[in-house]
Formats: sequence, structure tokens, C-alpha cells
Amino acid sequence: MRKIGLGGLLILLLTGWPLTAARAGGCPAVPGLAPPRLEFQLLAPRMRLHHDVDLFGLPRVADHMERPPRGWALQGLTVARARLTLTARWRQMALPGGGGVCVWLDSVKAVMGVPEQQVYIAADYPAGSCEYNAILRHERLHVGINARTTAAFAAPMRTLLWQTILDNRPLLIRRDHVDPATVIGRLQDGVRPELARLQSVLRVRNGVIDTPEAYRRQQLQAGCHRWRMR
Repeated sequence: MRKIGLGGLLILLLTGWPLTAARAGGCPAVPGLAPPRLEFQLLAPRMRLHHDVDLFGLPRVADHMERPPRGWALQGLTVARARLTLTARWRQMALPGGGGVCVWLDSVKAVMGVPEQQVYIAADYPAGSCEYNAILRHERLHVGINARTTAAFAAPMRTLLWQTILDNRPLLIRRDHVDPATVIGRLQDGVRPELARLQSVLRVRNGVIDTPEAYRRQQLQAGCHRWRMR
């Protein structure tokens, strides 16, 4: 059996395996094939502070979901996006007569979340000022919401991914070669609805502390006097 590294994925080719007859238009059975393995990791992200973007530039930061109420300026933000990174190892065998390639997943590694949550505080407010500290407290609330919500989705995401692995073993690819993106894409398709649900829940829960009432309450409690709108 020879090993081929490709795009960060390890593909193991089937050679000399005892196979039963292939079903019509399908993949052959492989007696004694070990069950697949799933390694699932939930990241506990660190918070990374940025203080180099001003009030004008904050709305242009990508992948954030904070929307200030009408008449309020975006003074800080936390980048939050649901993410599940997948890598895989598999065995494959070409079917005779150009019937495609059969793929048996051996193992899948999933990493849920991001290693860092990027937090921005408008550069217009000096570090350590009342306004800076008030914004930082607000953004820490967003960081906590993102971490708790993502953690709550980890178990159902793992269950769904495991079922997707089983449902696609074997996976018949109707081409004469295997594109790693096709295999990973099939796994991603299985969990895409749950990722979309996670993103939706994140948006709703973060929105709770971005209402006009929440902004007024937080600024009143902070007692700061040098807020800027632009």
C-alpha cells in the first residue's frame, strides 16, 4: 500500500484487497474494513484586540455582525463567524471500465470555531479612557456570547458529522480521479444546515445587546462624556 500526500490530506490507495463483487453501478464491499474515526476539536478562542481602525473604518471590517441602532455609531466590534474546518484520510479504488472511483473514509478531523476572536475598539478613543473601557466591556459580552453559543452547538455538530461520514462510506465519485475538494465538500454539505443555524443563532443573540435600549443603558452605566459619532 503506498501513500500519497495531497493538499494537506493523506490518501491511501487500495491495492490487493479481497473484494466482493461490485454492486451494479456501485462500490464493492470490503470485508474487514476498520470503521472510520472522527477527531472533533472545539477551540476555546483567545481574544485579540485591535486599536488601529477609526470610527469611519470599523463598518468596513469583514465578517462581523454588529449593527448599531439608527443614529448610533459603530464604536467597536467583534468578528464572529461560524466555522468548521475539515481534513480527511481515505482509501480509494478505481472501478473497471471507467465507472468512477470508490472512496472509503478512514478518518476525519474537525476543528470547530476559530483560534482567535478579533475585537476592534475605535482608534478615536485612547487606550484606558472611559470610552475605551466601556467599549471593551461591551465587546467582551459579544466574545462570551460567541464562545458559549458555539460550544452549545459542538455536540449536535459532531453527531451530524459522524452520520454524514457513515452515509458517505463508500462514496462513489463518477470521475476517473478524486479531487480532495470533492470529498471534503461532501462532508461540508452534510453539516451546512447546522452551520447556517449556528450563524443565525449567533446573529440573534448578539443582536440582543445591540438594541437602542441596551446601548443607552450601557453608556449611562459607563458615565463617559466624550463619545463621538464620527
